[in-house]
Amino acid sequence: MDLRSFLLALLALAPTLGTAQADVFEMLDYGPEKVGYADTVLFQQSIQFDEPSYKGDSPLFVSIWFPTQTSGLELTFGDLEVNPPEALDELYNEYKSVRDSYFIDYNIKEEAENYDAIDYGDDTPQDVFNAISGTKVNALQSQLETHIPGPTIIYHHGSQGSPTENAAMAAYFASHGFTFIASNFEWPHVGQPYGLTEGIRNDPAIVNRLTSFSKELNPKNPIFYIGHSWGAQEGWMYLHDRDDVAGFVSLETTIEYKDDREIIQEYWPHVYEDLVTNPKAYHMPILVMAGAEKDEPFEFFSSASEQVISVSTKSYFTHESYTSAFLMRAKYHNIFPQPDYVLMQDQIDLYISHIELIHDFINQVIGGEEIELKHDKFYINH
Repeated sequence: MDLRSFLLALLALAPTLGTAQADVFEMLDYGPEKVGYADTVLFQQSIQFDEPSYKGDSPLFVSIWFPTQTSGLELTFGDLEVNPPEALDELYNEYKSVRDSYFIDYNIKEEAENYDAIDYGDDTPQDVFNAISGTKVNALQSQLETHIPGPTIIYHHGSQGSPTENAAMAAYFASHGFTFIASNFEWPHVGQPYGLTEGIRNDPAIVNRLTSFSKELNPKNPIFYIGHSWGAQEGWMYLHDRDDVAGFVSLETTIEYKDDREIIQEYWPHVYEDLVTNPKAYHMPILVMAGAEKDEPFEFFSSASEQVISVSTKSYFTHESYTSAFLMRAKYHNIFPQPDYVLMQDQIDLYISHIELIHDFINQVIGGEEIELKHDKFYINH
């Protein structure tokens, strides 16, 4: 066994040896429920996919975390895959290859403060990715049940992201009795950058399909939508004028920092259209979160609805730190040198605080309370 393999094996035993780690999955305050993980493939008929590897209804590769009473194989991050039907094998492998490449680009290659390249010495970013893939994720391989009690969260990833980019958030909420549903919202297309096919990119049919799937699992309990970056922008475009979503959590669209409306209109025309040009009505409480480090509401969004709550971090928080995927490499700092390790510890702590605040928000919505959020790490403007 080489030194790296020995250290990885030792790290796997760290929780039982009492060794401190920056492992976001180990640090969360889980609820009483065991967490099941299952996958499925849904199809969206209104969006036709036409590529050499597959032609037909667009496939949604769906990951589901949920509370379970059964026992199963303890999963690692690399196990959180979808098992597609044979006709989709080639397409899924293409998708997986591109998805993993962007995972490495966004989450492994650059440090968190100045986005400088990380020098891993004799190791490569792929080596780090392979180590991350072996991280335990507090989920058990399970069969998807036909009826799952409890509220549902639909998660929309950011541009060039993935359904499992917030696997820690998913496990946390499932352990507290929620069903957490995530899907791909992008596909590989020949001759085009991954994720930039506008006809599919801004089509609400995908979220609508996931919403109907959620209702199939549990037709009565409330549905919440959480989106990060592009996924948050899409929430503002999808969730107006509807009553079947109980609450919306917008995780840093990147518009929060902007006060020049001409710039917003130029770079985010679809969001601008729905909030300014032809303003839409939003019937649910909305939690808008960003790492702005300012004690003031996000004016562009707060003017759209009286139910918007603006939440800004009091300290530095990167755009990528809203996903557990970005934070996972910190666990392996003793094996792969990381110049931003101290900062990454702070990011993990603040990520966990975000999840706690989101949970508090959702619980208050479910309870029908007048929402009043407090947390010492955030500026909160109701």
